[in-house]
Amino acid sequence: LVGGDTDRADGPLSIAITALGFVPHGRMVKRGAARPGDVIYVTGALGASALGLRLRRGDSGARHWPLDETARARLISRYLRPSPKVALRAALLAHASAAMDISDGLHKDIDRMCRASGVGCRVQTARLPLDADTRVVLEAMPQLLPLAWSAGDDYEILCTVEASAAAAFEADAAAAGCAVTAIGAITATTDVILLGGDGQRLAAGRKGWDHF
Repeated sequence: LVGGDTDRADGPLSIAITALGFVPHGRMVKRGAARPGDVIYVTGALGASALGLRLRRGDSGARHWPLDETARARLISRYLRPSPKVALRAALLAHASAAMDISDGLHKDIDRMCRASGVGCRVQTARLPLDADTRVVLEAMPQLLPLAWSAGDDYEILCTVEASAAAAFEADAAAAGCAVTAIGAITATTDVILLGGDGQRLAAGRKGWDHF
C-alpha cells in the first residue's frame, strides 16, 4: 500500500509505504513470549544509523570524526537505506521464542519485549555488534557509546532463543547469510539491566526514541 502527498510544489515528494505479509497459521513469533533462560540475540550492527543521521544533519561535532568520505557515505547510507533481515525468517520461525524489530533503540525495545513477556533481562553492552565505521567513531568519541543501545532507526531484529536451540539458530542464521550476536539472557525478574564492560550496571539514561 502506498500513500502520501503527490502534488507538492514546495519540496520533495513525501510517500509512505506499508508492507503487508503473512505467516503460517498459528506460528507467528510474538514479542510477548520470551522465557527465563532464553538467549538474547540481535542481527547486524547497532548505532550506525544514529551516526549517519548526525552526518546527514551536518552536526558540528561530526565534522571532527576520524572518517574519510567513503566511511561517512556508508554511515549515511545506513540511516537512509536500512536493510531488513528478511533472510532470517525461516530461522526465527524454527527457533525464536520471541522477536521484534529494533526501531526505537535496543534499550527501549528490549524493555517493551520484557514487559510484554513478564520477564527481565541482563544485556552485556560490550557484546553489542558494531560495524567498523561505528567502532572507529566510538573509540575516538567514547561519550557517544550509549548510541549503540539507545538510538533508533537500526531496524535490526531482536529475538530470544531457548538456550538448547542457540547453536541450531546460529547455524541456520549463518546459512541464511545473516549475522547474529548473543548479547545477554532473559531473567525471571522484571528488571531490564544493561551491564558495562566492567560488569557494572549502567544508569538507565535515555532508553530510546519516544514518538509521543
